[in-house]
Amino acid sequence: MARKVDKRTIAVKNKIRCAIFKMAKEDIKPTVVNLTKTCGINRNTFYLHYKSIDEVYIDIRNSVTKDLIECISQKDVKEIKENPEIFARIIVEVASRNFDLVEYLFQTLDVSNFLIYLVDNISDYLIKEYIEKYGDYNYVRPAIQFMVSGSIYALYKWFKDQGSENIDKLVAQLGYMLDKEINK
Repeated sequence: MARKVDKRTIAVKNKIRCAIFKMAKEDIKPTVVNLTKTCGINRNTFYLHYKSIDEVYIDIRNSVTKDLIECISQKDVKEIKENPEIFARIIVEVASRNFDLVEYLFQTLDVSNFLIYLVDNISDYLIKEYIEKYGDYNYVRPAIQFMVSGSIYALYKWFKDQGSENIDKLVAQLGYMLDKEINK
């Protein structure tokens, strides 16, 4: 049975996340002392929920990954493989919904580790789902890994260089190119 999460715990963790974002925007060093001052909690409350600032970053990263996987799980994996634009649109939707969060993660974490974490977790999920439903084929693993890594990296570069401007054009082009490569 899944453990029920207390609403107060959710509220405190959200308060901590908001404080981290605020500190990043104001260029304040992310320490426990600065964080607790910014969000108006005491250090004991912080340590009740996290062991360190790094653990807050990991929690934020995991939250974005979980949100992506939840959105992906609502689609049929074969449909995603056959039409990669669907996958690109899911990533854009989640990134847009969590724009400040994604922007913050790209600016503050070791971006390469964050991207690798996303690609590995999402690829593993899609490969497992595909194999369970449709069987294992030699090309499935590299095709899905190519689609996921290419999409995530392209969107990262786009957000870094362009922000959210003309994102629909990028998604359409990305979907078209991935479709030609994966389903040839």
